Amino acid sequence: MLIKTAESSNNQVIHFGGDSGKKDRYRNGMLYLFHNTVVSKRTDNTTLVRFSSEGQSLYLANNLIYTQAEGNRLALIAGDGPVYGYRNWFKPGWKVNRSKMNSDANLSGSIEGADPGFNAPEHDDYRLKPESECIESGAYLKTALVPDHAVKYQYVPGGQRDAPNTQWPTESGAS
Repeated sequence: MLIKTAESSNNQVIHFGGDSGKKDRYRNGMLYLFHNTVVSKRTDNTTLVRFSSEGQSLYLANNLIYTQAEGNRLALIAGDGPVYGYRNWFKPGWKVNRSKMNSDANLSGSIEGADPGFNAPEHDDYRLKPESECIESGAYLKTALVPDHAVKYQYVPGGQRDAPNTQWPTESGAS
């Protein structure tokens, strides 16, 4: 569960790589994000991930990426690098890249909608209502990702955590 507050001075949820200016020390390769719920309370632009240098890429699977602003205010990345993945939820109008018009993206089976069906977002309860379209919208993770990267916890309102629920892995977002 990641929450970008409206008061944040920059629009990036995640900055991947490094920011020291010493690119030889930056992390390169694939950033894997799966079974996450990301909420941006910003009313202007939100960028999910900013890459620091070339040689970085993003893999998204079974995520629920929600912005309070219109969908066209969301960009998945800023910087150079491809985006891969499947079965993510977004508001309609999102962009792959904030800084480039044509970015390499392969996102299959994603869902778009106006409202993911949160329980009580006004109280930071981002669990899903039983009728949410995100229930049973996910897919099993690729074998190469499990068991080293299996989901260990689920979100509990108030910033707490618990063992994943039994509906995982077929929900998009933090179960």
